[in-house]
Amino acid sequence: MDSNHRQRFILDSVFWLFVLLWTWAAVKYILPATLPFWIGLAVACLLKPVTVWLTRLLKVRRKSIAFSVLLLFYLLIGALLWAVLSLLFQQIDTAVEQLPLFYTENIQPFLHRCALTINGLLDDFSPQTAQLLVAKSVQITNALSAGLAGFSTDVLTQATSLAKRVPFWLTTVAFSVLCSVFISIDYSTVVAFLLRQFPANIQSLLLRCKRFLSDSLFRILKAYLILLLITFVQLFVGFFLLGIQQPLFWATVLALLDFLPFIGTGLLLIPWGLYHLMGGKAALGAGLLILFAILTIVHNLMEPKLVSSSIGLHPLITLVVMYAGLRFFGMSGLLLAPLIVLLLRFLQQEGYFRFYR
Repeated sequence: MDSNHRQRFILDSVFWLFVLLWTWAAVKYILPATLPFWIGLAVACLLKPVTVWLTRLLKVRRKSIAFSVLLLFYLLIGALLWAVLSLLFQQIDTAVEQLPLFYTENIQPFLHRCALTINGLLDDFSPQTAQLLVAKSVQITNALSAGLAGFSTDVLTQATSLAKRVPFWLTTVAFSVLCSVFISIDYSTVVAFLLRQFPANIQSLLLRCKRFLSDSLFRILKAYLILLLITFVQLFVGFFLLGIQQPLFWATVLALLDFLPFIGTGLLLIPWGLYHLMGGKAALGAGLLILFAILTIVHNLMEPKLVSSSIGLHPLITLVVMYAGLRFFGMSGLLLAPLIVLLLRFLQQEGYFRFYR
């Protein structure tokens, strides 16, 4: 490598270092401080096609249409949240009412069978060994009780901390709604102001990137919606065949949990299946565990393929990128990592950068 190439390499490295530092500072400090504005801008951008279409159709002032569309959007979101929360609280109330009966018919017989099994095992040992095992079982029980008490304390602490942040979240939502209203009414003015902060050549690039990312995001969301529907159908059919009560409700809940990192359907299906296996309902327990295995296999096989086919990336690249995004940034990284790779590939094809040959 001659001196010119070394100098060019050093300058490029310094440039990208500054880009990374500015990006990190923007994500860590600027973005949280201005989050309501960006949420409002995203909502206004999402509703812009509907606003433009209705304005041309009804021949009414754009500001009036924008405000009406925004109002209808928030009413629909509020109605959806109300329906979901009402259904959730209704199911929780039903579960609480049935809890004593569930304990009498399931938990108590299970504990009785465990006690009989332990007593039968102790009869086969010498009195000294039996006494030692009883002492150990008492120690284990005390340790479990202490662990449950500590877990309850941690849950209470987390719930208290969560409750303290509710006013902040409500304030953020309120400011985001107000920002979306003002941005929707003067959308063209706001976007033009933001674009004027960049040089002319960067403005055209930003507009092309925005169109490209919008199309890519729509295709990714479509792929995940298909995957969600497949998971829901599998869960509903499985619960229906296994005789689970309210299969529609539980299929909906677990299908949504399946897309949360570190949670997934296994959080409920595995303990549920093990409980029935040890509680005398071996067929139901085995069926739930088999259902979980089928869900895991289908999800891991279809997710990279669906996402890669929707955005035009190789399944191997999509799989590696999605895992890296999940590993470092959680659920948001799982969704955003393919978009970042797509953007880098778009910039490569446009000739702005060269990351690979």
